[in-house]
Amino acid sequence: LLDLPAQSNGSSTHALKIVVKNSLNYTVCQEVVVGSDCDVLAAHIARLLNWNLDVNSEIRNGDDLNIVYERLNSQSKFKVLQLIYKSNYKKTTLEANFYKESWMKYGGYFDRNGKEITKRIVKKQSPIDAYIEIVSLPGDFRKGPRDHSGTDFKADVGTLVRSTFDGRVSRVNWNRRVNGYCIEIDHPNQKIKTLYLHLSRVYVKQGQYLKQGESIGESGNTGRSFAPHLHYEVRSRSNKSIFYNPFDFKYHKIYQRKISNQESSEFKKTIRAYDTLYEHN
Repeated sequence: LLDLPAQSNGSSTHALKIVVKNSLNYTVCQEVVVGSDCDVLAAHIARLLNWNLDVNSEIRNGDDLNIVYERLNSQSKFKVLQLIYKSNYKKTTLEANFYKESWMKYGGYFDRNGKEITKRIVKKQSPIDAYIEIVSLPGDFRKGPRDHSGTDFKADVGTLVRSTFDGRVSRVNWNRRVNGYCIEIDHPNQKIKTLYLHLSRVYVKQGQYLKQGESIGESGNTGRSFAPHLHYEVRSRSNKSIFYNPFDFKYHKIYQRKISNQESSEFKKTIRAYDTLYEHN
């Protein structure tokens, strides 16, 4: 473990080179001081790996993990700057480098070739105008009787939320203790219903017809929510126990951002800076 000098904002940067044993959580917590929220750091790592690796079934003893991260004086606690994971199961190396182009509001994670590792929904179909990161996908394990059925977009309170398809509002603000301010929209053409939970404001009423992209409310932190985010859910219209990952759903168009030519050299310089941190180990 390499500890680098504290940043001016009180955060500190660290670099780890470790070999996986037993599980991702166990491995990280063996290297980071117990009681230092090591499970939170492991969750950050799993969140990035999950786009290309099932961390519940495809992690193997002997996998190599290199990570550069910041320890923050905030609710987030950690920010991963670089992740390099050599998977024995996939027989490949997965990589994520944090970078924020000048035009980006929040930045993202890119492989060494400058391609974003996470998928995004095209703007006209996106449920939210801007978000910091995706912190949970459908099927993620949660303590309780059922898996997580939606996608959680970490976003600032007050970010505009939009209807992803044409449809009619079927209900608003039900089960507010859990859902907070919320909206459900019926989409007959796609044979689905979409749900938007934990809002700070609701703009629409039950029975109202909406066009795709229409503003329906603002993201928030209401109901059973531990941090500001939008819970977006795509559910079968005929069977509410069937839900879809929006990034695999046939009616959602997705894309991945790429580092622009103008910032390619700066991006490569950032990666080199991350890489050199391990040399001090």
